[in-house]
Amino acid sequence: MYQKKQLIKNLNNEDIVNDIFVIKSKKNVISYANKTKFRFELRVADSSGEIDLKYWGSNDHNEVQSIHSVIKENSVIQVVGKINEFNNILEISTNQIKILNETEFDSSSFIEKNNKNIEEMFQKLNDHLDSITDLELKQLVKTFLQDQLFVNKFKTWPGSNYRHHAYIGGLLEHTLNVMEISLRISKNNPELNQDLLVIGSFLHDIGKLKSLSLSISIKTTNEGITQGTQLLGLKLFEDKIKSLHIPKQILLKLQNIILSSPGKKEYGAIKLPLTPEALTISLAKETDTKINSMLKIRSNSETDQDFVYNKEFGNVYLK
Repeated sequence: MYQKKQLIKNLNNEDIVNDIFVIKSKKNVISYANKTKFRFELRVADSSGEIDLKYWGSNDHNEVQSIHSVIKENSVIQVVGKINEFNNILEISTNQIKILNETEFDSSSFIEKNNKNIEEMFQKLNDHLDSITDLELKQLVKTFLQDQLFVNKFKTWPGSNYRHHAYIGGLLEHTLNVMEISLRISKNNPELNQDLLVIGSFLHDIGKLKSLSLSISIKTTNEGITQGTQLLGLKLFEDKIKSLHIPKQILLKLQNIILSSPGKKEYGAIKLPLTPEALTISLAKETDTKINSMLKIRSNSETDQDFVYNKEFGNVYLK
């Protein structure tokens, strides 16, 4: 069985590569060397990140095309090649690729795992949900938690496909963080409805269960691309409450929390927050998302420099 040996985040220019990677995407076969030979490009990944790979093929177009045609998204390949730097970006250059079957590799090599205890986080989440006093909302929580398929998926699902909490258990961690940040805010603002903060935090990102897929890599589903996490979350929520009698006023507030949790339209919100509770949850979500993203940048940086540039944050101080 092939074992992962070299993490993408640790690769440097001119390193020799002899390792396994999962395919994220591929481009069509094109010609090079005055149109006498053929090549194609892949985007490959492991648990630490992604990198471009260029396969330099022969002058036999059919041969190169046959290799290209059997490579699919989520295929795992064994690669022998070298790291080159092109336009200040590292890439793998190779003419040796082997496509592996499922018995030839350990799938855990390709998805990062949460370093926190999932069962402990889920228990904390349950403790907060148990604090809800409204009887209709308690029944709503019960409807979700009695669905073991939902619970199992919720506990393991990632929080995103790459930006924040992009690892097994990331959705649970992010949800718990948003809930606890919201409750801390409520200590200074006792007028906030704590039941709405708890249930709203729990529901705000459940659409990720439909907008993301988890196998040997994290991908955005076709439904996620075409409809978005918030709309998928609203549909999941409304399917669950069909047999419940949620007061109309509470229902409208919960719907707005789900649709507005990204906070801004440019972040993916379908509606803006219309209540103090929805605003609190959206701010807690943004806080946790950005902190997790910046911590990831700092931990993944392989440089002796004091700063690293990031498109979202600008310069990030590493010392």
